[in-house]
Parts: sequence; structure tokens; C-alpha cells
Amino acid sequence: MTAPLFVFVHGWGFGPDLWDGVRAHLSRGDSAAVDLGYFGPPVVPALPAGRPVVAVGHSFGVLWLLHEAPFAWDGLIAINGFPRFTEGPGYAPATPRRVLDRMIARFDAAPTAVLDEFRRRCGCGAPAAPCDAERLAVDLRALRDWDARPALRAPLRALAGRGDPIVPPAMTERAFAGLPLNWHAEGGHLLPQTASAWCAERIAAWAAELETTR
Repeated sequence: MTAPLFVFVHGWGFGPDLWDGVRAHLSRGDSAAVDLGYFGPPVVPALPAGRPVVAVGHSFGVLWLLHEAPFAWDGLIAINGFPRFTEGPGYAPATPRRVLDRMIARFDAAPTAVLDEFRRRCGCGAPAAPCDAERLAVDLRALRDWDARPALRAPLRALAGRGDPIVPPAMTERAFAGLPLNWHAEGGHLLPQTASAWCAERIAAWAAELETTR
């Protein structure tokens, strides 16, 4: 059977290099990465026809995939992800909207400081490259406002960390209620970096399962 094409999408405040470790551990199938343009030009790669596609999103990258649907996929893997980030009527626990309101107000005044603080909360240092504050601001509002739950559907797998400070376990369980969840017992919000082999193993295993159903 044709090997899958893995298409990776990073989250808010990061770039496609987030996936370097995961992509290095994938022994079968080609891969491509979307760049949302926070530290360089945005890129959505053109995908070849006739290949099975497995989309892999991290954090906001999952919400972006579901909301924007930039290409068709045969399966979606959500890592530290969600179809909606903020609380709303009938949707809790999640991040209170007021937290994003404050973050947006601060970002408009001091974007670099807010970005650095967010990355530290995720467990990562400041980025090496200057940021595109305008693109980050647009997607920060999307993080607050988008609700892509109507697009959430199988086939989907979610990988999450029990120690995630951004998307805690209760929020993950609410977001993906009724869908398969794979937990990393000690993992935080940056599983693609801190547990790249673990992520790659599960991505590859599920892609193999998908192949058998095609």
C-alpha cells in the first residue's frame, strides 16, 4: 500500500521546527510541515494527489486544521490539542475567556514579552528569530474565538500529557469526549519536543491501522 504523507501543523507561538524530532523518528512515509508565519513567511505546502494524508496538529494547530480545513486528510492526530480553547455555555472545563482577553490586551502593548512568557509556561525559552506580531495577534484572537467542534470527527486520535499546564487533563477529556486518548504520564505541553519518539511511535502505529482500512 502507498505510504502515508504526514502533514504537521505547529501551535501558537512556535514554528515548524517543533516537529524536527518527531519527523526524524518516522521511518515510513514522507512528511511536510505547515508554517503559520510567526517567524518567517507562511507556508501551506501543496500536497500530491493520490496519497493518503495524516494531518498532525499541535495545540492551536489542531484548532487551525479543524477550523480552516486547508486540505483533506484521511486521519487526524491531535497532540496537546483541542477543537475549542475557551469556556462557553455547555463547554467546560476550558480556559476562561477573560484569560485570553487579558493576554490579547497585553500582547497589543508588548507582543514580545507576552510571547516569551507564554513559551516559558509551555516549558520552552524565547524564540531565536524575531516574530511577526501581526500574525500572532490574529491567531491569538482565533485561539479565543474559534469553536471547531462541529468539524471534530473520526478517524482521530489524541495524544496528551498528564502534566500539561496549558491544556490540563480535564480540559482534554472534555474536548475529546468519546474519542480515543493516549496519555503520556509525565508529559507537558510540548510533547513533540520532549517525547518525540513516543509521539512518532504512536503516529506511525495509527497510520498503519488506517492503511488496513483503506
